[in-house]
Amino acid sequence: MCRFRFRFRFRFRLREVLRGLNSGIAPTLIMDRKDMLSAIAEIPYTICLPTAYGQILVNRYDLNQTNALVKNPFGLDYAEIDLLVKVAKLLPEGSICLDVGANFGVYTLALAKALAPRKGTVHSFEAQRVLAYMVCGSVALNSMENAHIHHNAVGAESGEIDIPAFDYRRVSNFGSVEFGGKQQEFIGQP
Repeated sequence: MCRFRFRFRFRFRLREVLRGLNSGIAPTLIMDRKDMLSAIAEIPYTICLPTAYGQILVNRYDLNQTNALVKNPFGLDYAEIDLLVKVAKLLPEGSICLDVGANFGVYTLALAKALAPRKGTVHSFEAQRVLAYMVCGSVALNSMENAHIHHNAVGAESGEIDIPAFDYRRVSNFGSVEFGGKQQEFIGQP
């Protein structure tokens, strides 16, 4: 009974659309280049990916970590993360781990998951506001109450540095940004 109703409604709507196209009333279904670029600009750059560490929010235009997580749920640094998780499981109860330069929070999620049974915590630091918010979102999505995210840069001395304004809708390597000095590695943007 349900299938019949759906098919009937679909056919009826399809006939309406076709009648509109024939009469010239319906708007054009083909976009010009300007409309297409405008539509792309409205697509959010944040996407959620299922990973081995839980759901993670990433930037769809990231060249490095996002690209790796799309292809492999363990990401780029699996061997390093696996080693750190094994070490974290050996730490005493109530231990604290730091993730400095958290990027999208892959290490944060893995360590928080490993430390949770032993009441340990992770403190993650990310200087880029947008990326710090993505890590916060990933932590909330995975109900990780033992991860604390700090929108701060970490350095050898106390002070203030300028954080460049990035276009998060342009392809780039957001995790390879160097603050304070000259950017050594090309990240895809000036």
